[in-house]
Amino acid sequence: MPNVEYFLKSNDGYMDSKTRDRFYTMRFQLFTDAPDEDPATVSSYIPIARYSPYATDLAAICKKISVSLVEVGEFECVYDFDTVPIETQDKEEEDDPTERPWIWTFGSNKSTKILQKDYSATPKAVVNKANCPFDPPIEVPAAFPTISVTAYKDSFTFSDVALYTNSINESSWNGFDAKTLRCVEYGATQIYENNELIYQYTVVLEQNPDGPWNPLKVLNVGVLEKRDGKLVNIEENGIAITSPVPLTNFGQKSNPALDPIYLDFNAYREVDWTNIL
Repeated sequence: MPNVEYFLKSNDGYMDSKTRDRFYTMRFQLFTDAPDEDPATVSSYIPIARYSPYATDLAAICKKISVSLVEVGEFECVYDFDTVPIETQDKEEEDDPTERPWIWTFGSNKSTKILQKDYSATPKAVVNKANCPFDPPIEVPAAFPTISVTAYKDSFTFSDVALYTNSINESSWNGFDAKTLRCVEYGATQIYENNELIYQYTVVLEQNPDGPWNPLKVLNVGVLEKRDGKLVNIEENGIAITSPVPLTNFGQKSNPALDPIYLDFNAYREVDWTNIL
């Protein structure tokens, strides 16, 4: 057996004023020099078993044991007692945590964005009076709606972190239009509950209020143009320009009187989110 130390961090209790049922929560901090201990083994080091009575209230039974990893070699062990009859407890413990409904949290985050869209009644291109893009581009304060979803699953695949992080929803997802959500955080925490090892998933999504994340529209501009199959400097009065000007679809300097051309690029991977949670 490895070296183990544990300490009682808190021991809280209360009584339901209507039912007179008593509830207690004992919280321990446990240290072990075996870095690869699993939660089930860790819980056995503290001499409190599931369905054992509370020390000073024998009618209260240990209903749930939860073990979570704080860092390598350190765990938090939580023991919940109450006076609900054991028959009722058994029925409750049979509930599958992975069947719990998702927990949704909504909010927003502060950020900035490059001004690419004009929000007036008659939108216009974000260019100067010479019909050229601003250099440097205009960056404005912005806030994006966020959605945090918590769910429980009985397995976790690490490769899913790379698959879903920074991806967008390929098709509509839970009422949100296709390509309007971007996954900015994707992770899972291993927990031990009801004598089972499960994973608590947390996924944070960011919504684009202006529409789909893809495609990203980029103004077709440059300081070089194609001439006779070669790239050459765009010149004004015999001097090469240093600020980009609009280009045609053929990569040549455009007539300033014409509307600028925007090119479409997929900035984010479009992924099937059917199994994201």
